[in-house]
Amino acid sequence: MMRSIIRVAISAGALALLSACGGSDAGTGVRASVTGTYQLSTINQQSLPFTESSSGAVVKVTAGTLGHGLSVGVGLALAAQRHGTGQRCFAVIGDGEMDEGPIWEALLFAAHFKLDNLVVIVDENRFQAMGTTEEVMALGSLHAKFEAFGFDVRR
Repeated sequence: MMRSIIRVAISAGALALLSACGGSDAGTGVRASVTGTYQLSTINQQSLPFTESSSGAVVKVTAGTLGHGLSVGVGLALAAQRHGTGQRCFAVIGDGEMDEGPIWEALLFAAHFKLDNLVVIVDENRFQAMGTTEEVMALGSLHAKFEAFGFDVRR
């Protein structure tokens, strides 16, 4: 019997910081510990922990805000699908990083391979590094865009 493990890729920078704070996930019982760091920004030289959990949920990558977390989540979901593990994979992204091309490539890939074990959580706070998402790059309806890729969208 395959053990069901939850894989998480956190791409939204602020949420990546949250994953490292305190070592637990608000009431879910997931405990995380710091196993390394990566460079968050060459401007302010902040480092961010890479977290692992001993309870089955694993934060596989904290990718800043460049849109790479969703690509990792899609890869994890495809591997789980192909190996028949029954694993669900979560990608947490921010609406500001949806300006990046890799987000849309990953969504096309997920739709093409029918990755029904992938859950994408969008932090739609309407802000990004240089201002509001409306000022920097208007996104329109994210709900409609995700539905167009075949996602079951919930708020």
